[in-house]
Amino acid sequence: MIVQLIVSSALLCLLLLGLVLFYIKRPEKLPYYIFSPQDCIEFLTKAIKGELLEHEWHAFVGVALRGDEELEKLRKSCLFIDEYCVKRTHLLHSRKCLAFDDEAKIQLQKLLDEWRHKVSYVA
Repeated sequence: MIVQLIVSSALLCLLLLGLVLFYIKRPEKLPYYIFSPQDCIEFLTKAIKGELLEHEWHAFVGVALRGDEELEKLRKSCLFIDEYCVKRTHLLHSRKCLAFDDEAKIQLQKLLDEWRHKVSYVA
């Protein structure tokens, strides 16, 4: 009886230790986004063309980018467009994409021109 209790306790401890090691060693699967200036150009180009996936837009405008002030400024400009300009969705290759009104496209084009200049100036 005591032997069974000791064996059961040892197996329980091994199981708990195994679970702890599993969660420590397991890499986190949280999504994260890293944007480079070139990524921003592609992002804005797709937004103007109406080829930007809805979830990509929301991932960009929804998460503060604390590592880079310029990217955060771009994100806030896009957030303003998201809040105050008319947008709708359409299907492109069975995927939900955003389409912006003319005013939003003009603002996005200005941002695109600014980022193209930044990329060519840095390069």
